Amino acid sequence: MQAPQGFIPNCETEHTSTEMLQTFPGGKVRMNYDKTTGTATAYVDGRPIGTWKDLTIRTWGDILYTLQTTFNHIISKL
Repeated sequence: MQAPQGFIPNCETEHTSTEMLQTFPGGKVRMNYDKTTGTATAYVDGRPIGTWKDLTIRTWGDILYTLQTTFNHIISKL
């Protein structure tokens, strides 16, 4: 899915020295970016559902939009 212009994902972003972690409310849907390898992996209920390398900002937004809309039923509305 293509994210609409101006889309801002409803997730928390945390940085460590080697990773960027983006977690949606409830913790069941998340995206991890490994700064060392340049690899991003999306997880749902702790299981990887996709892995990408060399993402553009646009592609990153599209993935987060897809995660948020497709798995909205399991993202807690805290």
